[in-house]
Amino acid sequence: MLLRLGVLVGALSFMLSLALAAPSVTWFDSGELALAAGTLGVAHPPGQPAYLSLAALAALLPVGELSFRLTVFSAFCLALAAALAAVITARLVEPCTSAVPSLSCAGLLAGGLLACSPAAVAQSVRPELYALALLLLLGAVNALLQAGARGPALAALCLAVCGAVHYAVLVAAVPGLLVLAWRAGPASLRRGALAGLLLLVPALGQYLWLPLRSLQGPVLDFAHPQTLERFWWSVSAGPYRRSFEMEDGQLLANLVAHIDLAFAHLGPLALLLAALGSFYLARRDPRMVLAGFLLLVGGVLPSLFQGVFSGANPDLWGYLLLPLAVLACAAGLGAQLVVASAARLRPPLLRALMFGLVCAVLLGPLLSSLERVDASARRAPARLADALLDGAPAGGVVALAGDSWLYPSLYQRYWNGRRADLELVPLLQLDKPIFDALQARGVALDLPSLSGRDALRAVPARVRQEHELRLLARSLRWRPLLVNEVFVPPELEYSKQAEGLLYRLVSGSSSAVAPRMPAAETGLRLEQLLWRQALAPMVAAVDYAEDPTAHRVLARRYLARTAYLGSRGLADAARQTLARGLSLQPDPGALIHLARYRLEQDSSEFLESSAGLAEGAWMNLLGQGDELGALGLLDVSIARSEGSSKRELRAVRGAVHLMTGQLERAAGDASAVLEERPFHSLGNLLRDRLYVLGNRSLQTSPLLGPRTEPNPGGVPGG
Repeated sequence: MLLRLGVLVGALSFMLSLALAAPSVTWFDSGELALAAGTLGVAHPPGQPAYLSLAALAALLPVGELSFRLTVFSAFCLALAAALAAVITARLVEPCTSAVPSLSCAGLLAGGLLACSPAAVAQSVRPELYALALLLLLGAVNALLQAGARGPALAALCLAVCGAVHYAVLVAAVPGLLVLAWRAGPASLRRGALAGLLLLVPALGQYLWLPLRSLQGPVLDFAHPQTLERFWWSVSAGPYRRSFEMEDGQLLANLVAHIDLAFAHLGPLALLLAALGSFYLARRDPRMVLAGFLLLVGGVLPSLFQGVFSGANPDLWGYLLLPLAVLACAAGLGAQLVVASAARLRPPLLRALMFGLVCAVLLGPLLSSLERVDASARRAPARLADALLDGAPAGGVVALAGDSWLYPSLYQRYWNGRRADLELVPLLQLDKPIFDALQARGVALDLPSLSGRDALRAVPARVRQEHELRLLARSLRWRPLLVNEVFVPPELEYSKQAEGLLYRLVSGSSSAVAPRMPAAETGLRLEQLLWRQALAPMVAAVDYAEDPTAHRVLARRYLARTAYLGSRGLADAARQTLARGLSLQPDPGALIHLARYRLEQDSSEFLESSAGLAEGAWMNLLGQGDELGALGLLDVSIARSEGSSKRELRAVRGAVHLMTGQLERAAGDASAVLEERPFHSLGNLLRDRLYVLGNRSLQTSPLLGPRTEPNPGGVPGG
């Protein structure tokens, strides 16, 4: 009976996931993980070697393209995890009752609840590792509960693999798993500890894949872990440590957000049943309840202490799969109590009660998944990546920031082979190995320009990216350097020129750095061409209306491009660009709609021409890398200036402060600029970079005014 129950739940879960699965590359990390699996590359820290090894095997499936094959693998992992949850729950119920209806109802409800939860389904409709991690953890739980003397060894084997999939969720689960082993007796605990020690070396050895593969120069080589220092930086997830820097009061806010997520992803009826089931089990098996409580609390901790926690981020939902599984199993126990209390009913009535209870619990999460995580028609990430690549000049080197821009573009470029003349590099990875990799791929670099690299050792590590970008701009020969909406050194900021979805950076002396203002007609023509050829077809597609991530990504781009055009004095182009962006964001309360209201109230909002800034002597010093000298000249210039000139100089000074690692001073200047002009081009880029570096207190000033409805018909003249 348990086998049939598991097969039924697993099959239903798999069919639901496939029905909602993304046909191609998706947002967030999925493009990177798919590319890493397909090319045997090194993914972002901590590397995920076990996931990538198994995903590389899944990539051999003869169905669809690479990204879809890995999505099928994710769906398969969640289906097995849901089946295990159903079987575990039914086995917990079995000592309490011999009634088949109770067993079936408890298992079906627990497995179905996990399979229908939006948090779980979101990990099964795209290439992602969290479903595999959950499967391994539930496999360990099942082994400890049912495998007898072999259970501890089997559990240790599951955990050894899980540690190389996502060790944070493994560490969080260890206390609860130890209690489960203790529940089975001291001998079981000793066998588990011995098996863990024996598997420790091969478990850790899985991470040796990272430096060994990196030495082969794969296309995707995140962090280049070829030295002991870089290997540790990668394995210890160095780039993401700042995610756990919390502000005052944020822990309580995160706790409330987690409670909201539990209600949103499971529903109040399921939580009520979970409380009932936990209370019932506590009277029969206190150690089992303690283990479940530790699995629940431990599983929440990695996301509870996130300084950048967002309840709408499906990547963060992945951390919570084990706690959701625990609650789902507890809800199954609660359902058993309800069915058992009605055991005197006639069989038809009892079956109707079971059916109604299961439907009542599962309907809410199922409808929520259909509404929130349906990716079956989602092609916007691939279309946006194609538009970015197609709009870049021939032979360009493109340095990208932001997962939504970077990972789909990497996938389209290096797996699907679009625009083979381009080289893409992640801004976060800019370092000597990137320069070496570019040279190995035939990108000519001016070696004398690289001779000053040793001086970068004195630069604070957190702001070294900007200095490396400056070095790359100086050293490139015959190839244009392009970036997306991202903070760059001030002398490059005032030299950049819009090209498609990107900006070309120009490096050189002050005369070469001076911004070359394109004609207003040229700016409008390029924007309209981009719209007709690339973005309009994407927006007209069926999937765009149901893709809030695409709305945010494009609206942010249009708002930033509007500010850029305004800073270049192109008033008509700025207004037309803003109007176009309004048609891309259906939420009338989004920032871009507030920008429209602000512009209507103050027509100078986006017209802060920076033409004269590049003529300052401080620009020469920045071009030479002398930030301290430039700061001295900027202080004098600011003291002598007033009005808009003073504001522009303060924005530049804030950027220079960031280049020297003085983040508090940079935040002070950015705050003063944004207080006067919330949509200031450099001010917003500076604010975004400070946010990434850990300063999350800097916010745009509140905007007052009526919400404006999106323009469904686009913009005239487009």
